[in-house]
Amino acid sequence: MPASPTIARVRGCVVGAFVGALAVAAHGSAGGEYPSGTALTLLVIACGALGATAATITRPGPLGIAALLAGGQLLGHYALSVTADHSHAGGFGLGAMALAHCVATVASAFLIVVAERLLAVVTNALRAALRREPSRPPITQGPLPIRLERAYPQFNDLLRDSISRRGPPAVCSF
Repeated sequence: MPASPTIARVRGCVVGAFVGALAVAAHGSAGGEYPSGTALTLLVIACGALGATAATITRPGPLGIAALLAGGQLLGHYALSVTADHSHAGGFGLGAMALAHCVATVASAFLIVVAERLLAVVTNALRAALRREPSRPPITQGPLPIRLERAYPQFNDLLRDSISRRGPPAVCSF
């Protein structure tokens, strides 16, 4: 069963946000500076493109989301390193950083898939709880057993007197 368009858009937003957050965190842990200017613009464009891609995929599953996040890490690394002098000297070693990237990507993909399924369950439960059947007037069969004219003889007089026979005022001509 494909995800609803709303859930797919939420998935796209979350994937884009995770790509940006992981790229900035990894860049900072490697001794890089926080992105600004052109690097930040390139990172936002990459995050938006991956988020839009994640929103258009019908049912990506954990491997599909992990692939999107891994591709996002490569795009984020490129976006953050293309505009500034970049080295892997500070912080973790290159192997430890790659391992941290892999663990963060797999954990993020797992969290996104679980959150998407939980969101689908919650929205379905809310729809079922808030669904109302349209109210229908009670069905009566035949006339009422007691006629008002017979029960209350003055009913006809009251009805006749309450109906006004007066029309709107006549147009005055001067």
